[in-house]
Amino acid sequence: MSSGENGRFLVVDNAMTIADNIESDPGLAINITAALDSVPFEKVVEVGRIVRGLVSVSRVIAFGGSGVSIDQILNARVEMENGFIGISAPKSGVYEKDYQCVHLGYKVDPQVQITGLLHQADIPSVLIGKVADIVHNPIPSNSYPMVPTEKVMRILIEKVREQNTAFLCANVQDCWARWGVRIFSL
Repeated sequence: MSSGENGRFLVVDNAMTIADNIESDPGLAINITAALDSVPFEKVVEVGRIVRGLVSVSRVIAFGGSGVSIDQILNARVEMENGFIGISAPKSGVYEKDYQCVHLGYKVDPQVQITGLLHQADIPSVLIGKVADIVHNPIPSNSYPMVPTEKVMRILIEKVREQNTAFLCANVQDCWARWGVRIFSL
């Protein structure tokens, strides 16, 4: 366990931290931030599932990237006046190389989500963007987690052209910050 002036967080296997998500309202989510050169992503998800089973916050987010060390993650620690303490993901560098992420929602049963129900009816789901991190896809190879808007739109167009019957869901999260409104055509 590591602590700051106002709060505490866990360091696991000298490769990942368990701390408050400082990008959301205090107490609503917990992040597991990992140095993927030191621990495989499957282990990060396993730790995330353990945390998910112990807490009732809305989301436990397990993520990490390559090319960063536990020291970089620890140096990205942010202490808030309200007693919450977390890791600044952008400052840690985990987004920059081989970023992987999964969101584990509270009391979410994948079998009753739209992707699970459609899978039971033999209709594939294609998830593109952050939705691929958040929603369970019974066919993992049909999930494309990413952020860049242009890449999301290009894959969406490609999948629309190649699918006869499918549920396609794409979400765009960085178009406003980078470009304002952009028009993409089929």
